[in-house]
This record gives sequence, structure tokens and C-alpha cells, in this order.
Amino acid sequence: MPAVSTGHQALDAALINAGWPTQSLIEICQGRGNAEWQLLAPLVTQTRFGYIVLINPPTRPFAPALIHLGVDLNRLIVVEASKPADWMMAVLQVVQTEACEVVIAWQPKQTLSYTQLRKCQLAAMGSRGLTFVFRPETVLQQASPAALRVHLTLEKSYLTATVVKQRGMLATASSEIQLPVPKTWCGGFLYQRLNWSVDQPLKPLRTRPRHLRSV
Repeated sequence: MPAVSTGHQALDAALINAGWPTQSLIEICQGRGNAEWQLLAPLVTQTRFGYIVLINPPTRPFAPALIHLGVDLNRLIVVEASKPADWMMAVLQVVQTEACEVVIAWQPKQTLSYTQLRKCQLAAMGSRGLTFVFRPETVLQQASPAALRVHLTLEKSYLTATVVKQRGMLATASSEIQLPVPKTWCGGFLYQRLNWSVDQPLKPLRTRPRHLRSV
């Protein structure tokens, strides 16, 4: 099965194809913290041609940080689909679009059923790119048709990744993999590399009082 390097050497070594499998549904179940960009930054920065589509992101992407990473914002598309029916339609249509190189979707507040995830997996099998679905770790006890399933937790200075399931390999006791995070990513987005720091509060502007004149 074709694969694309995750950009994390230790994670590549744990994956059967030494990278993120293409034409497959990749399910990331998050624990403490939200570490989508810390995990996928190496992948996103190496994309060059197709679109990067974000479906139902929990927060608006911070454009200056993405520019700093080298992401071409002209190739970034954000789709807001909070309702399950809209979310499913968006994922199924976007995943099968040849112009999309990476699709990153966050499940709506309502949990996804096995049947819905199965439809996403089937759609991904007919694509040429990478398809990610981020879900909370509370769903780890549920069955999933995803070809690759990873449990991700954000620590203070590194990520902890556990490969829960991957197609082509028998279930074994998976060990935790520590993925280093650049210092500029610790504690939030890349504010430290911007023109201002969140540690320094903005000073209020001083304005002269205006006197109203009666007419």
C-alpha cells in the first residue's frame, strides 16, 4: 500500500508501510490537549500540489503560523459542517476529489457510527490522497473500520502516540511512541515567532478626548 512519511522518524518505524497510508481512512483519537498541527505539521509542509481541506475544524486556523510553516494558504480550504448530515456529505465529496492532497476532518459533536465511518473508509479507498478523521479518545472502546488508528496525547514537550490498529498487522501490545515537538510549538501556536508575543499585553492607545459642540 502506498504511504507518505509522517515526518516523525519513530512513528514511521512503527507503521507497517513506514508512513501514513494513502487511499485509507486514518483515525486519530486525541487524549489530553489538541495536537492536530503538532502531529501533521511535517506532512502539511511537504505537500506541494493539491489542496489541503479542513472539514469542521474546532478553531479557526491561525494564518500567520501556517505561513511561518511554509503552507501556501491559496491551497488551504476550510469547510464548516457541524451537522452530521452536512459533515458526511462534505467528507464523501471532498475525499473523492482528485485535486485534494490531504483531507483533515474533525467529527461533529455527535459521535459517528460504524456505518458512517465505513462510508468514509470506502470513499478514501477511491482517492489518491490522505484522509484523516480526528475523534476524542472516548471512542477507543468502539470498533472502527479505519485502516489505521492512533491514540494521541499532547504532553508538555512531546507527543505520545500509540498505534492501536493498522491494517496488515495482527493486534499486538502497542507501546507508546514519544514524538518530540519543536520548542516554538510548546505551549501553543507559533506566537513566539510572530511580531508580537502573547506574554506581553498590548498597551491601550491614548486618545485625546473629543468635545461635542451643540448645533
